Amino acid sequence: MTGTSRIGILLLLLLAGWVVLYYLLFAPIAREDAAPDGGLTILETDSIGRSPDDSAGSIGNGTDPPTVLSEDKTNGAPAEGNSAPQGAGADQAGVDEGGDPIPPPPPTTPYVVERGDTMESIAVEWFGSKAKWVLIAYENPLVDPLKLKAGVTLRLPPRGARVEGIPTEELRRLTRSTKYVVADGDSLWKIAARVYGNGSLHTLITEANRDLLKNGTELQIGWELVIPPYQKPAD
Repeated sequence: MTGTSRIGILLLLLLAGWVVLYYLLFAPIAREDAAPDGGLTILETDSIGRSPDDSAGSIGNGTDPPTVLSEDKTNGAPAEGNSAPQGAGADQAGVDEGGDPIPPPPPTTPYVVERGDTMESIAVEWFGSKAKWVLIAYENPLVDPLKLKAGVTLRLPPRGARVEGIPTEELRRLTRSTKYVVADGDSLWKIAARVYGNGSLHTLITEANRDLLKNGTELQIGWELVIPPYQKPAD
């Protein structure tokens, strides 16, 4: 082999080595590999944005593990394994089990109880109806409607609130009456004085027993009278 041939072979080897070195140093680091589903997968051994202290290779920062990116070319939905957490909104406040938004409760208006107030008298002023006192009682479960105290702050429901919105069992509890069996010598005044501590409240018993007291205030032994709850004015 002549000297010229040797020089030619050496130049070819140097050129081949330069090509290999160029590919290793300057070719794009991220290499594509066709995923089974037709998407694009970044190989675990590859790195995007390699920095001097990022020897393991990462995406975005130097701490996150390699991430598999794929795209579903059929309907644009995330590929299996990359879907969002299920049921994320079902248990959030303001969303029911079906995923429908739950409207916030209507706003209430504060009211400070004054001397002489009852829930009935407040209901007359606020709703224009004494019977709607149960709406105030339902909105304030920790306040005894029969023993209202001056200075207590009540939450008044919206003026358009309806009694039909109160659960049946709760409505029965709020309006529960007692029974009284008429004995010999009883009168409405005496009964009111016994159950309410005030005989002048006998009109409450009269109003609650109109079906029996058709002849005024005359009572018969053995009658079972309805004794409605009495709301004592706040003091």
